[in-house]
Amino acid sequence: MASVRFQIGPTPNPNSVRVALSEALFPKAATFASAAAAEADPLAKKLLAVPGVVQVFMLNNFISINKDPGAEWAKVEPGVAQVLERHFGA
Repeated sequence: MASVRFQIGPTPNPNSVRVALSEALFPKAATFASAAAAEADPLAKKLLAVPGVVQVFMLNNFISINKDPGAEWAKVEPGVAQVLERHFGA
């Protein structure tokens, strides 16, 4: 998956970011709100392991990541970016 590029950007929801992907990787919508629910999806499982991440939604060429309202993006986003870089080989 080294050819997949991503860009993390804001959404109208202050507790959510949108990750735009260079390719459509998720033909079906999938929402994960716990590591147990994400057991079969390695990327969602790793994202949910980032402290502060509470939900992951994937569809087509984007991922929506929600954080706990008490968490700060400045502390959450570096972990999210690291997971994405490792997963996509960036």
